[in-house]
Amino acid sequence: MAAAGEPDALRHAMAVELASNARLANVGRIVAVSVAFLLDLGFWLGRVSYIGLSWRLAAAWWLVAVVAVVTGRRSDREARLTAMVVPFVDIPLTFAMLAHLVRQLQAVGFSADARVVAAFATSIFGLLVFLSSGLLERRPVILGAAIAVGLQLALCSVAGLDETVATYCALALVFTAVVSAVASVRVRRLVGVAVDEQARRERLGRYFSPQVARRLQEDDATGHGESYDVTILFADLRDFTALSERLAGHEAVALLNAFHERMVAVLFAHGGTLDKYLGDGVMADFGALDFVNHSTTSIRCVPWSVMFPPE
Repeated sequence: MAAAGEPDALRHAMAVELASNARLANVGRIVAVSVAFLLDLGFWLGRVSYIGLSWRLAAAWWLVAVVAVVTGRRSDREARLTAMVVPFVDIPLTFAMLAHLVRQLQAVGFSADARVVAAFATSIFGLLVFLSSGLLERRPVILGAAIAVGLQLALCSVAGLDETVATYCALALVFTAVVSAVASVRVRRLVGVAVDEQARRERLGRYFSPQVARRLQEDDATGHGESYDVTILFADLRDFTALSERLAGHEAVALLNAFHERMVAVLFAHGGTLDKYLGDGVMADFGALDFVNHSTTSIRCVPWSVMFPPE
């Protein structure tokens, strides 16, 4: 969830990204479970020692994956909720699959291989915890790490793994969780900076030419302002009041929009800054870029506004 102090634009951007990542994870879950089940089926048909993904477990996991995909497509909010499938479904079912495999190996006398599987499970749990950080929320990472550590220790106990090795496995998962959480926070900050920069650029672009907008951004970066003389320009539509009496409402609005659009383009082309709209006119100033010739520049802007009236 976004913090209370985050701006609306950032909250929206994070919500969209989280929902998109959750939908991608839901599709990946179906693919992974299906591949694992098909491999297990192939091993079983070939009478090879197989991973032991039981039919009931596979069916339940695949059903959850389908429900998550369908739910995630209904809305962004429900897509974000499916992020909790990772800690509460994927990690426990992965443990169930590996624990079943460990018992199978022990039953046929491959206890050493069972301990290898238990140690290797650390990488699988770590991968799931790391993937949950791509959902850009801390809760799946924290919950997933806590559940994974507990289940990893349980799996080590079932496999008869040495306590020292089991401890290192747990510490590896904790380290993975910390790195994943930090990465998630960093991504949120980077997205926040990008959203703020884009919103600021859009605000400046409404009133300033690209050159002036860049100068203002540089001034904010250096932390100082400037004072200088400027030339003020007022321009409006001649006889607009009389003209508007002969026009329909939508025609008058279209005329004003066309005039404002054309005038702003002319102002920006000459380095001017839009101060405000004045009904059927505009107020602009010159001098933000050209400190010496701003009066001349503003005068040059007038003929262009006359030569290119709104269509």
